[in-house]
Amino acid sequence: MKILSLLTFFMLAAPHGYGSGAPAASSWLENITVIDSTVGSELYAAKIPHRADFEDRELYCVMERVNDDNIKSWKQYANVQGHARVVETTLSLVGEDGKKLFPKGNPGDGSQHFNEVLKKTSRQLNEIWVAYVTTNRKIEHISSGFSVYYTPGHIDETLHLHHKSWTGSPDRAGNSFAKNIQMFVTVTSSPEALITSHMGIATSVEAIITGRMKGISVDLHSFAAKVMLQRNPKRRFMVNAPLPTMEEIMLKALPTGSVFIGTREMLEIYNTKSWTYFAKDDPREIKLVKMMREHPSFLSVDDDGEEQGRRFKEKFTIYDKDDPTRVWLGPIDDRSPTYNWMFASAFIPAGFTHYVVVDLLALANARPIERYEPVTTAK
Repeated sequence: MKILSLLTFFMLAAPHGYGSGAPAASSWLENITVIDSTVGSELYAAKIPHRADFEDRELYCVMERVNDDNIKSWKQYANVQGHARVVETTLSLVGEDGKKLFPKGNPGDGSQHFNEVLKKTSRQLNEIWVAYVTTNRKIEHISSGFSVYYTPGHIDETLHLHHKSWTGSPDRAGNSFAKNIQMFVTVTSSPEALITSHMGIATSVEAIITGRMKGISVDLHSFAAKVMLQRNPKRRFMVNAPLPTMEEIMLKALPTGSVFIGTREMLEIYNTKSWTYFAKDDPREIKLVKMMREHPSFLSVDDDGEEQGRRFKEKFTIYDKDDPTRVWLGPIDDRSPTYNWMFASAFIPAGFTHYVVVDLLALANARPIERYEPVTTAK
């Protein structure tokens, strides 16, 4: 009865442009397991359907609310994942085949951003979550004794893991939890907000060393989108400033018309000005302009041109996806408690990144899930 009422609510509350049936929603809402429904300590889980490349492993998606009880543990986890020596050593490791275990990119980029969200985003005004993929069949809250994880001895232990063989002590606080995590990301919104942000996605150091599962980032993003829609069916978009790799993954994984690149102002500047952000004839610029023209954004910012339309200063506006002349949300300014996180430093484009807007329902529908059945401990 509870599931039926939730499905009915989702269909009635679906925003303009979603359609009335929301067919895939009914196939995954009942597959989200609520392990802890305590307000402020919510914990959700689901199983990723088995794929051949998983071999003998099963993968589970988990999403935990960050609160006063677990923030220290998650910060300690982030400190190790982004630790300079850990990242440097991990990038130098080679497998039994002589190839680097992490040949492209830098896992430290995502983990450091993950850490910044945890450290600099207000939990009083926003909901912050950690979503992750784990091979651990027993889903539970992160341990409050996780602080030992961020010690010189444990860092050394982590770095001396043998490829595909865990040699550390499984009894040390933190190891048994951390060693099973494959990938992680923060998810931020607020109860009434109609958008959400997933920032700081990274493959864990332990997964790289012991044999990481590839191709699971969309599964993780999709699960997080499902949970955020379950909590507020009126939500419609994910707004991020991702690295180019994640941007390309989203474009390939989602249907046409689900991903929107840059801002209105960026495209206008590129269409009307002779100067450019990158060096002249830089392939990155040619590629970016092509993507913006093929996937034009309806996010508008108040940048006066100093940042070439990449970011807002004090306010932003989101126009209707189906009617670009009509305002869907905003203008939202930096005094808004509902969208406070969007103005935090961790969510502002930096370097060569820019905003990307993703249809949240399309993202939720992108990957299937199976229901997770909690492990029961015999008395």
